[in-house]
Amino acid sequence: MNPAPQNAFPDFIDAVAVGGNSYDRATVTEILVPEGVTHLEEYHFRDCVECISISLPTTLKTLGRFAFCNCQKLRSINLPSALTSIQSNAFFNCLSLASIDIPPLVTEIESWTFNSCKNLSVVSLPLTLTNIDAFAFAGAEKLFFINIPLLSKVHPSAFSGCSTLESLVESVVGSQSVVDFLRVEWDCD
Repeated sequence: MNPAPQNAFPDFIDAVAVGGNSYDRATVTEILVPEGVTHLEEYHFRDCVECISISLPTTLKTLGRFAFCNCQKLRSINLPSALTSIQSNAFFNCLSLASIDIPPLVTEIESWTFNSCKNLSVVSLPLTLTNIDAFAFAGAEKLFFINIPLLSKVHPSAFSGCSTLESLVESVVGSQSVVDFLRVEWDCD
């Protein structure tokens, strides 16, 4: 009998929502979530530290809390356009993640979502985004490009520890913090 491929997850068959902790700490290198799945519950792929790439279905609407937390080797993930919610800590400590495009139906970056993603350097946010919560991008040391739409709220800690972004803002506008710069330039209160 041949072993199952590394990305074969039997509980996805005919599943709409996939329960929490199902593959917590699995040693897979690639994850393929099949079409039809609309929700990944919290902690689903937490600590899959060997995972390099994840393919999500076009039907996915919600990423639960800590869904991919601590997937330290994760380099790429394409978020589907149907996605409406990325819950807190979903990508916490994904050390190798270099860029992310947030789909247009997502209106909030919840707290700690991309916290400690040390190699995250490019973020594309939708124009429909209204809120960036506490520590959402904190510790993204290499973040140097992020398109900020007109937001209703940016938490003061949202970009704390983003040393590259802070250096860029300082070189452009002086000693203002990133959040102060956003408030002045885009009137985000």
